[in-house]
Amino acid sequence: MSTKLWNRMVVFILTVIFALLCISRVGLAQETWGGEPLLPIPENPAEGFQLFYEKGCMECHSIGGYGGTAAQDMTKAVTEQSFYGISQMIWNHVPKMSEKYEEEHIKWPPITSEEMAILMPFLSYLNFFDKPGDPEEGERVLFREKCVNCHRVGKVGIVKVKPLDEFKRYKSPVFFVTRFWNSGKAVNKTLQTEGIDLFEFEENDLMDLIAYIKRSGFGEAGGESIYLPPPNPKSGQRLFLKKGCINCHPREGKPREAFEGVAVGPFSHIVRRMLNHTMWTDPDHPDMPLTPEEMSDLVSYIYFLSYAARPGNPEKGRHLFVEKKCADCHGADVGGGTLVPEFGPASNLKTPLDVLSGMWNTAPEKMKKEMLEAGVPWPQFEEREMADLFAYILSARIE
Repeated sequence: MSTKLWNRMVVFILTVIFALLCISRVGLAQETWGGEPLLPIPENPAEGFQLFYEKGCMECHSIGGYGGTAAQDMTKAVTEQSFYGISQMIWNHVPKMSEKYEEEHIKWPPITSEEMAILMPFLSYLNFFDKPGDPEEGERVLFREKCVNCHRVGKVGIVKVKPLDEFKRYKSPVFFVTRFWNSGKAVNKTLQTEGIDLFEFEENDLMDLIAYIKRSGFGEAGGESIYLPPPNPKSGQRLFLKKGCINCHPREGKPREAFEGVAVGPFSHIVRRMLNHTMWTDPDHPDMPLTPEEMSDLVSYIYFLSYAARPGNPEKGRHLFVEKKCADCHGADVGGGTLVPEFGPASNLKTPLDVLSGMWNTAPEKMKKEMLEAGVPWPQFEEREMADLFAYILSARIE
């Protein structure tokens, strides 16, 4: 890869990191199985980019348009944000990837469990980015929700309160969202005084509105662009308790359950839910002012709740192990084959990262070859099936 292309990629990644809220620190409660941690929490998911490059992934895959073109851009390919969702995506594409490696006479890159702990959060982190908003739609939001009755953006609107033009300078949408969050009660009161119905942000309203402001707002004379430091999800976890979020999401120690276990989605989806279901709709909600840095940390914490997905069901995994033909080679304990060692206490598989690393390192050559010789088709998995399979494999070591 040329130095020029590498430099362009570095510039792109740095821009993404500061402009679109890269996750720099993650410190969430870990999933456990048998009382032991399964998924180590990454210190800096962004560092996975370096590993992604060093392992040669960018020879075929690009990130945001920078890199190879032989395979899909990873910002489009990675549609899941949980560990198990990304794992099934990788496994399902191993045959196609290995064929490409063979055609190009490239050695399959081994990945250790420790490296998986760096790479997987980075791939999940790619889903944190929102698509750019549509300024035309943003203008419609501005008029539809009667924001122009009090705010000015460029040449549009009335200046009853501070214009929104200042947000043209801010490279992160967090500044904009924080202002809305902190002004929630005041906005609620003003809307009632003006006889304007309370509203809720719809799917892409926030990003569209920000896109319109960036296009149409008056820039400060000589003003420089303002960036936000990378967020720290570990601080976000502390804020979740300190700011009283736990009072309404009361399952302490299990914040994911407090959000009903849903995949919370990218940044705009999280903050849309925060705004719509607290400050706007409940005037009696206690004040919880946040700085932009705190908002950044808190949202990044909530986002990564979906990465550490719930462990699967070992019994369901046992059935899949047989149904997907894994037992034909590994399954002495379920009446299957003995071509390779079965899973058990001596297998050294202690975490999902160990399982995924082992599958990655043996799949393209040993497993693929033996499955072809045995006439066994390459099994395809869904996200929860992968979670169940991993749970069954790991359950063997604690029986």
